[in-house]
Amino acid sequence: MLHHADNHDQISSSTPVKDPFFQIGDNIKAKDFPDNGRSIFELSSTTSIDDAFHSLVKENLLSAPVYDSKANKYLGFLDVTDLLALAYGMFCLLHFTLYLFFKN
Repeated sequence: MLHHADNHDQISSSTPVKDPFFQIGDNIKAKDFPDNGRSIFELSSTTSIDDAFHSLVKENLLSAPVYDSKANKYLGFLDVTDLLALAYGMFCLLHFTLYLFFKN
């Protein structure tokens, strides 16, 4: 059984690995990562939240850039965690509203 230190010595003494994940600190650029063969997926700024969520799920993505074609620029990213936070906030608001309505 190799101890962690032995394993590190074994890796560092072997042939250098060219994979970007092993070149930590070597000024890795985004362009250095391999192309996954997928086209760029973006959401329109006019896409509904429901459609955006379903699109992310369908494309198996956690986030996507949001593009405003009228302004001809990207506005930012929509992330699944943003949508979950929104859903949770709406759930809490509904729960609180129902509590106020039925407490009497």
